[in-house]
Amino acid sequence: MHFLKFWVVMGTVLGVWSAIASRTIAQTFPISDGTTGSVVVPGGVTFINGGTQRGSALFHSFSEFSVGAIDRVYFSNPVGVTDILSRVTGANPSNIFGTLGVNGAANLFLINPRGIVFGKDAKLDIAGGFVASTADRWMFGDGSSYQATNPNAPPSLAVNISPGLQYGTTATTVQRPGDITNFGNLSVGGGFQLAANRIEFQGGTLSAGKNIILYAPTIQLSNQSLISSNANADATQKAGDIAIQTQSLSMTDGSIISTSTFSTQGIQAGDIYVLPLDLI
Repeated sequence: MHFLKFWVVMGTVLGVWSAIASRTIAQTFPISDGTTGSVVVPGGVTFINGGTQRGSALFHSFSEFSVGAIDRVYFSNPVGVTDILSRVTGANPSNIFGTLGVNGAANLFLINPRGIVFGKDAKLDIAGGFVASTADRWMFGDGSSYQATNPNAPPSLAVNISPGLQYGTTATTVQRPGDITNFGNLSVGGGFQLAANRIEFQGGTLSAGKNIILYAPTIQLSNQSLISSNANADATQKAGDIAIQTQSLSMTDGSIISTSTFSTQGIQAGDIYVLPLDLI
């Protein structure tokens, strides 16, 4: 049995954002800033080891974080770590043009206030969830923070992190000055969350096995972009929901937001919500 919900909106083109055309890549591989003991090991596959562990959370910090078009960069996933939090403290945006992954099942968090660009050949190899934000810090339920613009040590207390892939989270971000742009086909096994000042998909796709949340004052999808949550044939519960929290949503050129399930167990597709900025 095949269930499908979809929503297609054709609107007025609000303009083409071309700022990334003038950006240059300072580095095509991550560079540790030395604050958390992160160790970048280049090779055929670049591994990111070390970091500072607090409970089940592992903290990394970089002065530069980009992935070249033919490169593969993987975070190591030590035993007992369920959440990997990475920040970029330098002056350049993160250009993810190759493969970014986790060598395990942990959720991956990435913040860079200068912006994040996923190129047309970008790929995510992440079995868990993925959260990307242009925030300047992570805020935790106990009032502690992990900042990118004013780097400090990771919180001294063990941090219990909700991966930000549900409606409400104990790990939130604030002050989202930069933009996130996606030209690629991005997919993860868990949930997916993007938060920025502006989110733009230029022919890019995003799919996840669980909830998807997009948070930005302005969100634009063009050139047949696709955002979808889905459940496979073996699913035992409803496919993930999609929540779009924005002041302005523009979808043009046949762009689609959809939830679907191909389960034979009568599992329902997820729901789609478009909400003002103050409701999540």
